[in-house]
Amino acid sequence: MTATLAFAFVLAAASTTPCPSGDVPDGSVGAWTQGRARLSLRIDDDDVGHMRARLRWRNETHGAASGDATLPSRGSVLVVTGARVRHDGLAAHATLADADDAEGAWSTFIDALTSGVADDEVRSGRVRVAAVVEHADDGAVVRAAGACSARTIDVDIDALLTAVPHDGGLRFFVPRVFAASAVDVDGEGAVWIDGRPGRHASVSDDLDGNVDGDVDDLGAFVVDVFRAERAGGGPRVHGGLVTLQPVASSSSSSSGSSSSSTDATAPHSATAASFSLVHAALDLPRPLLDAPDALRVVFVVDASVSAGDVGVTRALHLVDAVLDELPADAGWALLTAARRPTLVVPPWRGVRERHWPAVPVQNGSNVADAVAFAHRIATDALPGRGRVIVLSDLQQRGTDHRLAGAIHPTTTSPSPSSSPLVHVVALPADMDEGTSVSFTRSGADDDENRGEVVAVETTGGVFVRVDTQGSSDPRALARYLVRPTRLDDPQLVVDGIVDAP
Repeated sequence: MTATLAFAFVLAAASTTPCPSGDVPDGSVGAWTQGRARLSLRIDDDDVGHMRARLRWRNETHGAASGDATLPSRGSVLVVTGARVRHDGLAAHATLADADDAEGAWSTFIDALTSGVADDEVRSGRVRVAAVVEHADDGAVVRAAGACSARTIDVDIDALLTAVPHDGGLRFFVPRVFAASAVDVDGEGAVWIDGRPGRHASVSDDLDGNVDGDVDDLGAFVVDVFRAERAGGGPRVHGGLVTLQPVASSSSSSSGSSSSSTDATAPHSATAASFSLVHAALDLPRPLLDAPDALRVVFVVDASVSAGDVGVTRALHLVDAVLDELPADAGWALLTAARRPTLVVPPWRGVRERHWPAVPVQNGSNVADAVAFAHRIATDALPGRGRVIVLSDLQQRGTDHRLAGAIHPTTTSPSPSSSPLVHVVALPADMDEGTSVSFTRSGADDDENRGEVVAVETTGGVFVRVDTQGSSDPRALARYLVRPTRLDDPQLVVDGIVDAP
């Protein structure tokens, strides 16, 4: 074994460094001193962040040295797409490789820095530094090392960074890699970094070595981007597909000493395989939709024996919660359903008027007639302002097709805006007043009340089943009935294939 590392590049500055002539290994690899991390984030029209990070180390030892850095992504997803290692004006580009291959190349390089290489392995074209970038569960890890004469080392990382929805805008978590780090943001919209408006932020060491900012606890710059409101205020769907194709290293290239590796899910062939990152996003206003002015709501409360006094009480409690969510200019009426419908509160009472007579439980369970009556009352509202909310345990005998016909009569005007929107809430028998609940929207394909679900959705309403096993306040259900507060059953479809629910 020779005790010399041979490189094609001989630096003029080598003689002025504390390094041994020819970078003679001394059997150990010291630690680099962290410099400054400079990061930039460019946000494209698909709300994908393109991050570039330059990590700088300094070799203040008298021999070979190495360093490492973690790029935490927190709530964002970080995918490294490229890496370069630079020192003293020289550069080498990384290649995408299998994790085992990259680890093997890295170990060989560290062995060379520690003990040198054999005479028959010495060849021109080598550089003095190497770097490995590995994907981790929460970001990426960078390891870099170099011979003694490489005094200043930069590792450049290119990565994609996804956003998470936040307060009607986008939130990115940009890694704070070193104690001295800075970030610049480029993108349409208002930008806030760590809660302050502006497109630049930094943390740095002061004279005592302390760090400005809570770097250890936070681990990332929190970048919020708020776009201008779009015309119509409706949802906007967008996304992108990025395919990363590995590049085979060349024996005549200096890139062979620098590699970028991924985790075990990465392709095993660095010359033939590729992998893709799919980003899909849905911009939603907050709230999703405001309640229209001049709403007119007719409540149908099941007052049959199967519902009982407790069932009537819990339904009226939910009526009260819905009234709290209605606009101030809304009006309401209330019907009970038993053998015959009974008009308890005539139209149109103001939302602050909450007094109604006692609602006795009666024989019979003719919800369909009560819904048909409510439908006729609600058509008095302006187009798009009529609502019918049905609160029942739906304990009719068998499937009641008359209920589906009452929810969406075949004689309904062909204009959807002139037909009342109908919500049906199926209440459990064990829901007392004040009980915490959960609720799920039923789909026609898997619900026993398929006909009623189809009729409800035809009006633009929802069929909801309530479960007392949840932990939500009933007011959440009330808000859901007045204005949309969530999206149910979204799916991601890529090239015609449903990728994920």
